[in-house]
Amino acid sequence: MSYDNPLRLSYTFTVVDFGTGSDHTQAIPVPQTGTQGRSGRVTDVVISDVLEDFLGDTTDAGIQVGNGTDADKYYDTGLVLAEAVDVSDNESLWLVDDGSKVDIELARSTLTVTFVQSVGGSIAGQADVTVWVDWY
Repeated sequence: MSYDNPLRLSYTFTVVDFGTGSDHTQAIPVPQTGTQGRSGRVTDVVISDVLEDFLGDTTDAGIQVGNGTDADKYYDTGLVLAEAVDVSDNESLWLVDDGSKVDIELARSTLTVTFVQSVGGSIAGQADVTVWVDWY
């Protein structure tokens, strides 16, 4: 597999609840090549199918992709899911990485996706989240 012809995979997490009051994490298995995991890069994080309006009076919600130790090592949307995201928008939102765009190193077995919760007030927000990764 070469950098100009990656294995592009998407990982969808349905009905993620950003209003539970605490961050929660899901794992993404890294595809294996031979005896080790591939290297790669998170290319996109998309939120879609909003089922519950996002509310957070103090801090908005966000999404991070990391290695289990550093939650935002590979992708960090920042706190971008706010009151402006609601059911009536009926759109998909492509969330920009405001992190350092670090490549996923060779030989990992999993990635972690952390759903950062809204904080304060009447917190709420539910939607599907898709993480796109190019594997090399």
